[in-house]
Amino acid sequence: MSAAPPRLSVRDLSVDFVGDESVGGAVRAVDAVSFDVGAGEIVGVAGESGSGKSTLAQAILRTLPPPGVVRGGQVLLDGVDLLGLGAASLRAVRWKKLSWVMQSALDALNPVLTVRAQLDDVLARAEGPSSSSPAARDARAMALMADVGLPPERLDSHPHQLSGGMRQRVAIALALALEPALLVLDEPTTALDVVVERDLLRQLLSLQRARGFSVLFIGHDLGRIAQLADRIVVLYAGRVAEIAPGRAFRARARHPYARQLLAAMPGVGVEAATLRSIPGAPPSLRAPPAGCRFHPRCARASDACVTTAPPLVSLSGGLALSCHHPHDVHGR
Repeated sequence: MSAAPPRLSVRDLSVDFVGDESVGGAVRAVDAVSFDVGAGEIVGVAGESGSGKSTLAQAILRTLPPPGVVRGGQVLLDGVDLLGLGAASLRAVRWKKLSWVMQSALDALNPVLTVRAQLDDVLARAEGPSSSSPAARDARAMALMADVGLPPERLDSHPHQLSGGMRQRVAIALALALEPALLVLDEPTTALDVVVERDLLRQLLSLQRARGFSVLFIGHDLGRIAQLADRIVVLYAGRVAEIAPGRAFRARARHPYARQLLAAMPGVGVEAATLRSIPGAPPSLRAPPAGCRFHPRCARASDACVTTAPPLVSLSGGLALSCHHPHDVHGR
């Protein structure tokens, strides 16, 4: 039996930020990135600040602000290249097949409308005002509020009357209103405290398991992503370093950068004294180093790493690795 086609397939996606030649010209923020998200799968994207995580998400969603420009590649959603769609076709895909939650719900919510009005607007636009009654849409809105753990009386609240965690829950309700096949989460819990973040992610995971939609989770908290994701795409300086198993990340990550991220990652049972920072700093994308971009910070680097960029080699189980001298599965 052949494997099911991926829900999302990103192939050789490259993004430049175009600047004046006097300040260095174009900067390649995402460089030939490829990965898949299967039906019903959660895939995380992790890396240090400036690794290209959010730019990658914006390119996939077609929300890349200027001066960002997609220079090449494909973003296939159920076999359809989103990068080739016109405005009308893209509108037909958004919300119904593809939706997202931003870092800040305040950027996604209309400050002058109640939660009820915003949910009704999304449902009416999708179904058409003549094909659904206000009562039916209101019942659907109440069900969505229950799905994300909010009481129905909050339907009549404005965004400023809600806590940060409540606003993010409303943003998730809006994103899930039309039951999309793929949900993109761009650091959705950045501004939340640890307890609220944990509860929100638990609720979201429960919804994902019940409904079976796919998730692309962009985040800075590698430990949290590893708990949620089936696989993790590790980015470094705009390139894929490794695609590793999510929940077995600690045991099976093989790229030296991934291993050093692990060493710097707090976790249950990890003593603070044993945490180690990664030496050096990420390279400037205006003038990245030749060869492997991680080699100036890598204790395993050889002459080959300095001169030749390692290819991304596909492994079994949807995993991949870009390294001349990877650790074995035991971390050696």
